[in-house]
Amino acid sequence: MTPQEKQQLDEFLVQLTHVGYVDKDPQAAEAIAAAFSQQPDAPYLTVQRCVLLNEALIEAHTRIAELEAREASASAPRLAAAFNAPAHGWLASAALHAKMWRGLTRSFARAS
Repeated sequence: MTPQEKQQLDEFLVQLTHVGYVDKDPQAAEAIAAAFSQQPDAPYLTVQRCVLLNEALIEAHTRIAELEAREASASAPRLAAAFNAPAHGWLASAALHAKMWRGLTRSFARAS
């Protein structure tokens, strides 16, 4: 285990052990207990997965923030729109027409 992995695990376990009262769904609690009784490594596997998913979530939040920052800087006024910018070109128009067409076909289907 690397020092970073140890720190992530320690942080997760501290959070886990400091949770107060939990209002459990009885069916979910029963299903979890049954699964854990069949798999002796279930606690280890569950914590491992939670730590990995938490790491992926942090990476996703970071990526989203980067993309939002890039979008904000890209939306600054420019002299001309990019050729392939869908919001200003044919693609946006086509999407709008497709949406209107679906609405019209639904209206006609209801009227029939």
